[in-house]
Amino acid sequence: MKKILAVIVCTFLLLGIFASCGAKSKDKAMFDYAVGEANGKPAEPAAVETAEGGKVSKYSITADASAQTADAEAMSEKLVKTVTMRIETKEFTACIASLKASAAANGGYIETSETSSNGYYNYNENRFASITFRIPADKLDAFLEGTEEKGKVTSKSENVENVTMEYVDVESRIKACTAERDSLLEILKKANNVADIISVRERLTQVNYEIESYSARLRVLENRVSYSTVSIDISEVQRVTQEETSLGVEIKNRFLESWDSLVEFFRSFVVWFIGGIPVLLPLAVVIVIAVIIIRKKIKKRKAKKAAVSGKE
Repeated sequence: MKKILAVIVCTFLLLGIFASCGAKSKDKAMFDYAVGEANGKPAEPAAVETAEGGKVSKYSITADASAQTADAEAMSEKLVKTVTMRIETKEFTACIASLKASAAANGGYIETSETSSNGYYNYNENRFASITFRIPADKLDAFLEGTEEKGKVTSKSENVENVTMEYVDVESRIKACTAERDSLLEILKKANNVADIISVRERLTQVNYEIESYSARLRVLENRVSYSTVSIDISEVQRVTQEETSLGVEIKNRFLESWDSLVEFFRSFVVWFIGGIPVLLPLAVVIVIAVIIIRKKIKKRKAKKAAVSGKE
C-alpha cells in the first residue's frame, strides 16, 4: 500500500514539473519575440503552444490577406469623391457669396480660397477666384445642383477613388499592434530582470508609435470619405459664353466678344489718359518749350548762313 501511494505522489510531482516547464517555455517564447523586435531583428511571429498541442501566432503585425479581403467585402465601400468645376458669371461677388452660403447650408466648409485680378496689365479688369469646398458626402449632389444655378458652368469633372482595401488594411494593422501591445504589457508584469524590462519597454514605445501613426492615417481616410472635395474656379465676364449651336450663333458670339473688347479698350484708354493728366500736362509743357527753343536755334543758324552768303 505504501508503495502504491509513493508511486501516485511521484506521478503528481512529475506532472507539476512538466506543467511548470510548459508555462515557462510559453512566457519565454513571448518574451524572446518582444526582445528580438526591440533589438531590430525581423519581426517573426511568436509561436505559442495551444492546449491541443498545436502552435498559433498571436503577435504577427501583418494581417492575413484573405482576412482583409473578407473584411473589405463585408464593409460598405469607402469612396473618396472629388469634383472640379469652372464657372463664368457677371455677378462675381454675389456668386461667391451664394456658393459660400450653399456650402454652409449643406454642412460644408471652405478649405482654401484665393481671389485675383488681371488689373493694370490687361484692359479687361475682370476678377478670378479659386475656392475649394469640403462638403459632406451625402449632401454632395444637393450642393452641386445649387452650384450649377449660380453661373454658367463651362467645364465639370468628377473622380471617385475606392479606398476600401486601404481602410481595411490600416484597421487590421491597428488591431494587430494593439494585440501586441497588450501581450507586451502582460510580459512586462512578469519580467523581473532589468535588461528584460528595458527591452520590452523599448518595443512598447515602438508599438505605441505605430498605433498612433496608423490611427492618424485612418482619421485622414475617414475625413476624405466623409467629406467630398469640390474645387471651383470662378471667372468674372462681361458676357457669359453661349453654346454655339449654329454658324450664325457662332458669328454673333465672336462679333459681340470683339465689340466688348473694343469698348473696353477705349474705356481703359480714357481712364488712363485722364488719370495721367497730372503727369502728362507738365511733360507736354516741357516738350512744347523744348520745341520752341530748338526752332529758334534753327532760325538763327539759317539767318547767319544767309548773312554770310550775302557778304560773299
